[in-house]
Amino acid sequence: MKNRTYHRKLVMIFAIIAAVVSITAIATVFLIESNMRSSVLHARESLEEVSSHAAESSIMEASGTIDILASDSALAAWASSRTGSAEYYFGALQIYKEIRRLSPVNGMYSYEISVTSDDPEAFVITQEGTRGRRSFFSSLGIEGLSSMPLVPGTYAGRSEDGLVVILGRVCDGSSVFFIVRFPSELFSVPDDSGIDVTVLDEARNTVVSGAGYGSLMIHGSMIDDIDIGISENGGYAFRKVSFPYFRFSIVYSHYAGFMAPMIVFALIIPLILILSIAISYMLQKNLYEPVKTAYESARAEDDEASGNEFDAIISRCREADSLSRRLGEMFEELHLASDMQKYRAYIFGSDSPLRAEDDGKSFFALAIVIDDEDMSEMSVSHLLQVYSMVSRVKHLHFILMDDGTGTLIYKSSEEEECYPFLYRCLKEYTAIDEFSSMQAAIVPASRGWESIHGSYRKAREIIGCRYRMRDKAILTQNDISVRTDTMHYPISDERKLINAALAASPDTMAIFDGIVAENHERMMGEGEYRQLASALASTVLRILQETKEDESYILALRSLADGSDAGRVIDGLRSILSGYISRKRMEDDAKYSTTVALMKEYIQKHYAEPIMLIDLSEEFNLSPKYCSEIFNRLSGDTFKNYLNRFRVNAAQKMLDETPEIRISDLALRVGFSSSNTFIRVFDKYMGVTPKQYAESVMKRNSL
Repeated sequence: MKNRTYHRKLVMIFAIIAAVVSITAIATVFLIESNMRSSVLHARESLEEVSSHAAESSIMEASGTIDILASDSALAAWASSRTGSAEYYFGALQIYKEIRRLSPVNGMYSYEISVTSDDPEAFVITQEGTRGRRSFFSSLGIEGLSSMPLVPGTYAGRSEDGLVVILGRVCDGSSVFFIVRFPSELFSVPDDSGIDVTVLDEARNTVVSGAGYGSLMIHGSMIDDIDIGISENGGYAFRKVSFPYFRFSIVYSHYAGFMAPMIVFALIIPLILILSIAISYMLQKNLYEPVKTAYESARAEDDEASGNEFDAIISRCREADSLSRRLGEMFEELHLASDMQKYRAYIFGSDSPLRAEDDGKSFFALAIVIDDEDMSEMSVSHLLQVYSMVSRVKHLHFILMDDGTGTLIYKSSEEEECYPFLYRCLKEYTAIDEFSSMQAAIVPASRGWESIHGSYRKAREIIGCRYRMRDKAILTQNDISVRTDTMHYPISDERKLINAALAASPDTMAIFDGIVAENHERMMGEGEYRQLASALASTVLRILQETKEDESYILALRSLADGSDAGRVIDGLRSILSGYISRKRMEDDAKYSTTVALMKEYIQKHYAEPIMLIDLSEEFNLSPKYCSEIFNRLSGDTFKNYLNRFRVNAAQKMLDETPEIRISDLALRVGFSSSNTFIRVFDKYMGVTPKQYAESVMKRNSL
């Protein structure tokens, strides 16, 4: 290929990318290292500052304590007294008490002060008491001090003992030595901080403890070069804090030069450069090779093809884009056609092989739209309006039915938004043209594709009432519920009426009157009223037949049902049903009066046991509800009230005979499992608690 413009552009683009990535990586490496170094150094300097302030605070406090002890007259008297005399021991005791009083509470930044004189035989007064000089200095771990004259200075003891400072003072002509031990924690920093701590004895210009920067290059002149404050030397940063009172200094040091991460980054930089160049080369090669193959294939098929591969790519992309749009339009048309076929099957109550997985769980709101001028078919303009609306709303589908009407179905996963959304769409659609003759009937949302058939039938019923409501563009169930001329007597109401009548419930007549009132409000015609009267007559006849009533009642009912006046038939049915209920209740009262007496006898025998209504119903083979009803009706009291009253009367008799009985025992004997419940029930019926009643009985008996 002579003209390889596209290839050159790829090479240039990826070369620039490789350069930018490399420069960015290098700059990032340096920036990261700089930030890390700055952050580490700042952290170390902050830690050094905090540690130095803590040490300075504790050391200054120790110096103040020594000044107070040195000015104490008891110390001078003790130092000048003869060793072993009474004055010597008395003075040592006073100094011990003063040291104990002034010594700080033990802690990380505490210190210990001990006192001795220049007499080699003198003992050492410590915070714990007195000790021999040899034993004391041996415990500090400082070689030679126990066998040599005391010399003021700074000494390093065992690692766990910390730093020991000897300070000589003259008190009224007598030499006194103060031995101060500072804990090692006072001069320490975390092991991973990168900070070294070195203690210098300024009196002897030597390193006492620590190994910072090669013990501050003790063999050279490094110690003299470090000034008080912050300084740098040999790539190290130093912070020196001096304490002239004790004639020693503390030096904090840390490395301030290049750190280990920088060395690692320096090794990574060449690798980044190599990887950037290699990746760029591989990308441009892999991107170009397929284009080269396609371009050569196109030239072989079309000898008149001209230009470079870049122009060929643009041309082929335009062709692909055009083809993609055409395929998208075809796919959309196919999708709409399949949806129309699927929902048409749902409307007629059939399943569809195109059913989606969520069609059984989703909610569907359905509406029928018609052109009221034509009464059946929709005009072309209205069809275009509907299709325009459907194309803008996802999950909104329009099915043109065989009779020319249209059906809108909206699908949603949420029931709360399904019906309101479709209603808003219809409201917007019917308001497009103020002269539009469109009307729509909408029904509430229901779940599952199987419910669409029933929703469609409801919508057909609603749209059939459009002639009486031409002023409304959108009709709902509420618009026709008070205008319908159809009788309302569902099976659920009939079953409720039959069950109440068979049980001789006083609610029977209320149910009957409710059914009649509901149909009165519907403003039915005479034909529908006759249908209602006939249906109610069939229900009453069924009740009488199931209860095996006298044949004369049934004949009277049948003659009444043959009448032409529906109102008279309904009034007669009510009279027959009311008489049946009254007679049934009187028969039940007579039948169960003996049973109620036996129930009372059962309660009187078993009142001390934890009996309940279910026990009573099982004993007499009655349902708990009916057992409660007849007991209440025939005894004039509820089962629970009668039982509690009898138990309280029994407890009253027991208290009259034995007033000193324990309340808990009395509660169990009359059938209460809880003393609190017994007290509450007794107080309810007697007006006093059992204890108060027993006290009144004992008071009455004592008179």
